[in-house]
Amino acid sequence: MGRLRHARPSPGLVVAVLALIAALAGSAVAEVATTAKLNKKEKKQTRKIARKQINKLAPGLSVAKAETADTANSANSASPTGPAGGDVTGTYPDPLIGDQKVTTPKLANGAITTSKLGTVRRRPSSPMSVAAGESELVVATCATGEQAFGGGGVWSNVNEPADLHVVQSFPNLLATQWSVRVYNGTGTARNFTADVLCLEA
Repeated sequence: MGRLRHARPSPGLVVAVLALIAALAGSAVAEVATTAKLNKKEKKQTRKIARKQINKLAPGLSVAKAETADTANSANSASPTGPAGGDVTGTYPDPLIGDQKVTTPKLANGAITTSKLGTVRRRPSSPMSVAAGESELVVATCATGEQAFGGGGVWSNVNEPADLHVVQSFPNLLATQWSVRVYNGTGTARNFTADVLCLEA
């Protein structure tokens, strides 16, 4: 009576099974088996063995194909393509930050420094005489290429009585001027000078 002989699995089958399991487990060893060539029977055996091991390592996963072992690795290293979304615009691999997407909450503390802001200049208006009991709108203007980001003004005398009032203080729609509306509640005319803080655009 002849002995039963157990066929050993081919080296390609062994390497393919190990590579598939390693790939799903995140190991770089899988790369050595990307060129392993299997016949139809070996592919079937690879799937069967791999399923058993995968069920132990990661229940719920399934093996659709076992011809190559580099699928998981290539998915991990793939570069994004197509149109960008969210806060970025354009297409991958070179999207850009979209307009008006960098809002105040997204800025890190200390991210905006004086050097990044540019040069700030104070531009005073000419003094305007405000008659007793009258109100006037005094306007200070930035130079060409500058934008207003703040402003105010001052009455000409240091020790002014309490009856001199600043009623309103605001920029114009184009942010190139700063306007201050004042009221003189005293019995004599007083001078007022408006100021605008300008940033080089």
